[in-house]
Amino acid sequence: MPKWNVTIQPETDRMVRVFLARTGLKKGDLSAFVEEAVRSEILRRQAEALRETDPGLSNEEAIELARDLAALDRGVQDMRTRRGQPMKQALREIADELGLQLDR
Repeated sequence: MPKWNVTIQPETDRMVRVFLARTGLKKGDLSAFVEEAVRSEILRRQAEALRETDPGLSNEEAIELARDLAALDRGVQDMRTRRGQPMKQALREIADELGLQLDR
């Protein structure tokens, strides 16, 4: 898993650590908090850009579209790096997990 080495202002560090402490999160939860914040900000900015190209989109629609586009991009990247699996195999695994019979 990649590691980031970032520099932030001392005031921001205190603000984040106080927030984590007040919400019951531990020091070790900082990575998860930062990752979620980064993801949220990326989605917010993508949604904002989508609303600029289509002013008729609501905020919720733009965020949902941004999430869908991110998922499609991950899928394309998985296919390019051959991290995917054949659809029949994937469906069979899902059916097995759910206890469903695919064969008639």
